[in-house]
Amino acid sequence: IGRLRAALAAGQATAAQAVATAASHGQAPAAVPDDFLSHKLAWREAIAQCGLAVSADDPDRSYWEHELRAFDRAYRELASITPQADNKKRDPL
Repeated sequence: IGRLRAALAAGQATAAQAVATAASHGQAPAAVPDDFLSHKLAWREAIAQCGLAVSADDPDRSYWEHELRAFDRAYRELASITPQADNKKRDPL
């Protein structure tokens, strides 16, 4: 779980920085990288499974619940500034 946490944190920081930079300039990114669209469900499921893999009283459980909320929030914000991120044909959520 530690390696996955580090990998997710690194990826989220990069994505969050890109979205925040574009938004702060009143712009949407020119294009959402294809992996953001095609892997959203798999990434979300992986984060959810990490939370379920630990007992309810384990501090890591609240960490993964927080990460899942942050993931959902990031995709909502991305969809609000970049319509292609909300492409229902590629991502049924």
